[in-house]
Amino acid sequence: MICYAPERFYLLVPNQNHRSTEEGGLTDTEQHPILACSQNRRARTSAINSFMASKLQALWNHPAGPKTIHFWAPTFKWGISIANIADFSKPPEKLSYPQQIAVTATGLIWSRYSTVITPKNWNLFSVNVAMAGTGLYQLSRKLRQDYFSEAAVSKE
Repeated sequence: MICYAPERFYLLVPNQNHRSTEEGGLTDTEQHPILACSQNRRARTSAINSFMASKLQALWNHPAGPKTIHFWAPTFKWGISIANIADFSKPPEKLSYPQQIAVTATGLIWSRYSTVITPKNWNLFSVNVAMAGTGLYQLSRKLRQDYFSEAAVSKE
């Protein structure tokens, strides 16, 4: 078995020829690298857990955190952006100008709004940037197909 510590790898094979610490031998962690490795891991895990606990607690108690509608509305709004991404494979002639203009305008307007409200809602900002981006991409596909393709040019 191998134990990883950032500074070295230990091969976990007990040393049969060690002297006890009373005889001036090695300490327990020197005798058995697994003890040193597990102690290091426990210290790192404890530090990570306390860091994560404080970050999760801050997120939970944030004014736009999961206890409020200000978190859940933008979270579910990601469904619109995901649906628009799924429509990338749809032929451009099946796209709707009014729908894509609405998605783009909503994304642009609410992106700006999410940066001026207090507290700043970064979940709302990110979903609306995604909405604006996907809407603009879909509009560009539709415009290229309707006005700049060879079929559109030959109609005129």
